[in-house]
Amino acid sequence: MTEKEEINLAVQEHNPDVFKSAVAKVLGRNLSAWWGKIEASPRYALIDGALCPEGWIEAWCHEHGLDAEPLFLRMPEAAFHAKGPHLVEIPSTVMGNSHPLVRSLAEGPGVWQALTITASPVPIMKLHAHLRGFLNGALEDETSVLLRWYDARIGIPLLNALPETTRAAFMRPFSYWKSWDWHYRPVEIIGSLKQGLPEFSTPAPIDEELLKTVNGLNNIQHLIAHLEREAPISEVQPLPMCPALRHYIAERELQQALTLGFALSLRDQLAVVWYALHVHPNVWHHAYMREAAQKRFAKMNNMSWLYDERASRERGGFALAALANAFLEELETGSGNNVSARERY
Repeated sequence: MTEKEEINLAVQEHNPDVFKSAVAKVLGRNLSAWWGKIEASPRYALIDGALCPEGWIEAWCHEHGLDAEPLFLRMPEAAFHAKGPHLVEIPSTVMGNSHPLVRSLAEGPGVWQALTITASPVPIMKLHAHLRGFLNGALEDETSVLLRWYDARIGIPLLNALPETTRAAFMRPFSYWKSWDWHYRPVEIIGSLKQGLPEFSTPAPIDEELLKTVNGLNNIQHLIAHLEREAPISEVQPLPMCPALRHYIAERELQQALTLGFALSLRDQLAVVWYALHVHPNVWHHAYMREAAQKRFAKMNNMSWLYDERASRERGGFALAALANAFLEELETGSGNNVSARERY
């Protein structure tokens, strides 16, 4: 794609609010499909308070006459309960796209990637105790860690990374565990056919290999957070985009850099992500940049030169709009609506 074609594809700049509204419509369709019939088991929404505006969960529950149980209560993290997971029982009625609960969840924690949906025949107070038990993990040196399976962005990959016995024990009281991945594609784990709660002693064991896998789930976010804490070029503001699109672009550009053969250190990864989020989100699509990168990397053995390549920022805005439109088109055509990562326990 030439720069002229890139501009023609997106005559308007990317609007994050329009993007989130379009995503919410897709998530609403997913939710109404999941809740379009009466279920045998009570169903629940698990909402991550850390990704919601302050006070949103309480106001939402009050508006809809619901109760939220902060799972961090009665835990060492009790002081931070508002920023932790909240379990909310959802009425067992048929809900379509326009239902207020569906719409509010899709437009709020769904878009914010703070929402997980589940169902269970086990009474809610027993579910609270069960879930609290699996918040604790123990490293090989007996260090205690918090297992963030309630973080919808990484929850299912984290659960799938756990030892099978741990994962099966976690899923035993649940009919299913559903959320969306970083690209808003539905993912799920189908629960156990067995009833009741498991006999499983927690905390969950986390060996070195599992720890490495779990840390890898957060790599992109660690890079983005690092750049937010220590902005290398303070006068260059990031291109306007929501967190999910930011993650998508950073992941995409890093992968393409690796495909081009660059052995990226942490410093180089930060440079690539900074450029993608601040200057141009599709840098490796241009032959000039690919050739320049090959020559400069061979000469300098790093990617720090990207911090000085800011001339294409205006074109980067058009590229961002084109990428966002393509993202939404894929989502709207249904290719992002097929449930993936399905397993049964």
